[in-house]
Amino acid sequence: MRGVIYHDLIVEKLEIARSLGILARYLVNPTGTGHRSDDMVNVWSTATTSHAVLKDYLMGLLEGLVADHEITISGNAPLAEGTAPGTPAGEAGWKPVPALA
Repeated sequence: MRGVIYHDLIVEKLEIARSLGILARYLVNPTGTGHRSDDMVNVWSTATTSHAVLKDYLMGLLEGLVADHEITISGNAPLAEGTAPGTPAGEAGWKPVPALA
């Protein structure tokens, strides 16, 4: 049960970072399955975010939840024509959702 809580918290934090345009995509490998991957969190940076900045941000964001060596930055996610920065390629029809006041 504890692994599920951490997994959900990690996903929630990464989703906030994605919605802010700090990262383009992310993948969180499940925990407690008996098969432990070297990389627990894989992220793709946006075209406007450098790997160093993203790595520093993620280390602070996920401190206490994911060890530094379990975070992998897989490179910039290519942008499709007409796609907003921070939007994964292939989602050209993506539109931002306004924040609730």
